[in-house]
Formats: sequence, structure tokens, C-alpha cells
Amino acid sequence: MGRPSSVTVRTPVRVDIAGGTLDLYPIYNILGYSLTINFAIDLLSIVEIKKRQEKGVRIDSGDGDARDFSDSHSIKDKGRLALLKHVLDYFPKLDRFSLLFRTLAPPGS
Repeated sequence: MGRPSSVTVRTPVRVDIAGGTLDLYPIYNILGYSLTINFAIDLLSIVEIKKRQEKGVRIDSGDGDARDFSDSHSIKDKGRLALLKHVLDYFPKLDRFSLLFRTLAPPGS
């Protein structure tokens, strides 16, 4: 059996009641002891990665603002895509894939 041409991950959105993101690495290492109280709700965050025939990388945040790059290391964005840029830079340079990420939670929530 070959590799799949796409992978989709769906996970419930998390609501923080107390502590916010204190349980995320490296924050909990910096602070020492931290406590977070949260729960998941029935709204999803979705990430899908697909192989492409065309050269390059397409990043689509699900809001109609798809952007094309020559490869996974050519993102220069210091705004909305800054975190994604750092994640992709961690891995070897790739192309010929699209990455869709979106959430069903209301904007700004």
C-alpha cells in the first residue's frame, strides 16, 4: 500500500477557563508549576495536507486568502504565517503540497 495523497486532522477547539496557554511547551518549563483548566467543545480545527502535481506550496487559511510559495522554506511572512513558517522551517525543504488550515470557531474567539 502506498502513501496517501492527503492527510486530514480534525480536533476539537479548546476553551481555557483558567491559566490560558500555560500548559504549552516551553511556557510550563519557564514558569515551573502551572495549572490550566480547559475543556473541548464541538467546534473543530481542521488541517489538511495534500500532494500537488504543480511545483510549489499553497497555504490556504480557509478564509479565501490562499498564497503560493516556491517551497516550504520560502515563506517570509512575519504576520499571520509566522508560526507556520517556523514549523515548516524545522523540517527539510519540500514542495508540491498544499496546506489548508481552518477553524469552525468564530474569528477572534
